Amino acid sequence: MRNLGAKSAFVYDSRCDICAKFKRVVSFLDANRKIEFVPIEEAESKGLLDSIPFNERFRSSHFITINGKILSGGDGVVELIRYLPGGRVLAYLIRLTPSGIRAARLFYDILSKFHKDVSCSGKC
Repeated sequence: MRNLGAKSAFVYDSRCDICAKFKRVVSFLDANRKIEFVPIEEAESKGLLDSIPFNERFRSSHFITINGKILSGGDGVVELIRYLPGGRVLAYLIRLTPSGIRAARLFYDILSKFHKDVSCSGKC
């Protein structure tokens, strides 16, 4: 992973109202400052998303672990939760069953559709 030091990174669409609000909430909850927040355009210019096919880079948010593993969409949000105080247990419970992961992905997909239809108002 490039230019992130010893932190994980949440790559998000800074032009999207929902994404920016989610980032502010997560930043508030990230008491130990384990997560760096990187706008998707910046991540793209730094080469942080090079392992993701170009046509998929801007379709979702991404979470990059300290080891450089990239998880996208709902999977990335579940991993992000793990890094928050008390989140390790919640992420474990979500991953415990296939239905937990499916629910996280479905929730993310619904918010993502709302993001495209309403929040960005054509600016995304």
